[in-house]
Amino acid sequence: MGLPIRADAMGYYMRYISTDSQDITLPWLQEAMRRIDPRYSIEDQETGRRETGFLHFAGELYGQFEINRAGDGLFEQEIEEFMGGAEAGEEEGHKIVLEVLNAARCIVALQVFWQDRGTEATLERISPLWSLLFDTRSGLLQADAEGFYRGTELILPSG
Repeated sequence: MGLPIRADAMGYYMRYISTDSQDITLPWLQEAMRRIDPRYSIEDQETGRRETGFLHFAGELYGQFEINRAGDGLFEQEIEEFMGGAEAGEEEGHKIVLEVLNAARCIVALQVFWQDRGTEATLERISPLWSLLFDTRSGLLQADAEGFYRGTELILPSG
């Protein structure tokens, strides 16, 4: 996708905020990612109410997933935080982001793990995930310290 990301960022998250009526689950992501390339795998973790897991490619770890849905507390907290940043402007990007946040149904959060790879190598491996979500579910991508993306277009930079 070519998103500019700081390689030294600790605790770096990217989040797909879905407004789609079709749910997103780790088993669905696993199946869809393996159709893209059978070297992808998602190691599911049982944590109770939230779905969490690890994204691997060819045995290498690229990130940790968490899927949050309305009613789980963290979902509402994140939406509220994003709303605060998006309400400050009147530009088209602000309006689009607010519409998505108001209609959000789930958030697919990925904590990106850089390991010993360069930034571009890591982004190349996780990019198919975001492409998959944009192709199959309505929503926006939020990247820490960058802002909100519609596809590869940055529509609302972080303030």
